[in-house]
Amino acid sequence: MTQFSKIFVLFSTVLSLLFLGIISVNLAGGINWEAEAAGRSDADPLSKYYFTRSEGENPTYTATNGITDKKEGSPSPVLAKKILDARKKIQTEQNALLEQQEKDIKDYEARIEAEKPLIQLDIPAIIKRIENLHKQLEEIEQQIAEAQKISTEKIKATQVIERNTSDRRLDVSRLKIELDELRTDRSRLEDQIVVMKDTLVRLKGINIRLNNRNKQLKK
Repeated sequence: MTQFSKIFVLFSTVLSLLFLGIISVNLAGGINWEAEAAGRSDADPLSKYYFTRSEGENPTYTATNGITDKKEGSPSPVLAKKILDARKKIQTEQNALLEQQEKDIKDYEARIEAEKPLIQLDIPAIIKRIENLHKQLEEIEQQIAEAQKISTEKIKATQVIERNTSDRRLDVSRLKIELDELRTDRSRLEDQIVVMKDTLVRLKGINIRLNNRNKQLKK
């Protein structure tokens, strides 16, 4: 687990221990939890939850995920508890996603590092092979030109050389395709690393905003 993730785990533990104190502050005239539940913006991860109040002499509040339709925790007579339950669930999901993204990035980086020597070895070898084949083609074409000057008795030999030339051209074409595939694979892996790192930065930003928001709620 990374240092960043440990901080959020510690934060979640402290949040649970201080929950009763938060409720007391609320009852004493602290945060307007009704406004907190109703005034969420689309940018707030809490916006995917909606909060309902039951009827009767002892009403309770329920937090429901509007995407999965799953209720978070048990009903509570205190709205603040359900809002914090929802935020705690969001925090847990973000931490899990963050850890998975960090793991995926490390896996991709390890894969690139493992394949980089192979790619670096393969590409020069293929280029060298192509150069050698080009030289062979030049030699064969020269042989064809010389053979064409010979009498018709040498036609069969010329045909053999032409077949060899055709085979060499096929080898050059095949090796060029392999070279392009290697370069494409390397480019794709590097692009995936960039995407994963961008996602990691975005998730860290979300976690920072959640942390700041939770700190504001506890004031």
